[in-house]
Amino acid sequence: MNHAVDAVTPLNPEEALRAELDRIRQRGWACTVEELETGLNTVAAPVRGADSSVVAGLSASGPSYRLGTESFPELAKKLQAGADEISSQLGYYRSQKPPSDG
Repeated sequence: MNHAVDAVTPLNPEEALRAELDRIRQRGWACTVEELETGLNTVAAPVRGADSSVVAGLSASGPSYRLGTESFPELAKKLQAGADEISSQLGYYRSQKPPSDG
């Protein structure tokens, strides 16, 4: 990362947060499991600009009884496809290597 982690949630000490950010970068999508609100899950994929930087995110949220963790990978593929389409409209092409944050 180019900057220090200023704040972390009470459930994620800095080391765990950095490890999670590494996992997110490797798989290309992020998720929350009832972290922001009890009973709410979210999956998100990055939208990149022409310079490869993340300029937005495309996400889907739902109640945990309908959006269970087992559905995350399939939903993430759909979100990634949508985010890639938006990214390409912004001038980004997947063959570009995203900038390193670390």
